[in-house]
Amino acid sequence: VLDEDKLVPSYLAWYLLFNQEKIRDRYSQGSTIQGMITSDLRSLSILLPPLPEQRRIVDVLDAANTRAQQADDTIRKTEELNQGLSQDLLFEGINHDSYQAVQAGPKEFEIPEAWSLSTVGDITARLRNGIAEKQNHDGEGIPVTRIETIADGFVDRDSIGWMDLEPEE
Repeated sequence: VLDEDKLVPSYLAWYLLFNQEKIRDRYSQGSTIQGMITSDLRSLSILLPPLPEQRRIVDVLDAANTRAQQADDTIRKTEELNQGLSQDLLFEGINHDSYQAVQAGPKEFEIPEAWSLSTVGDITARLRNGIAEKQNHDGEGIPVTRIETIADGFVDRDSIGWMDLEPEE
């Protein structure tokens, strides 16, 4: 039971959360289920500002955490929107009135009548097996795909790597 005349409970929670790795490294017991024994917890040092400052610290950290969660939610929603928009544009195009059914592997779907279905072999200048260069995932350079990025006739965009190569390499 905490003595709330000395400590704001949320301050302790933030303090322990911020220092959890140091505490775990120093006091952790057990190999499968890690824990901390009561005597270690009792002897754990904690920086303890006056109660009004503890409350202000908690208010600032709570506000920053709320903003971070809101930013994460915005990013997640934007990524979902981008994924949906990408799928719509890449499979339906912009302002088409007529569509045709096509089969790609086991999947059948409709594409705009003015579009065609092609193969990678038909649209690449050079297709080669294996490049002994490190790929980045920053979206910089030339996009490079591997067999692992292709499934059921489709490329997993998140798995595409990029390399600083000249097109003829």
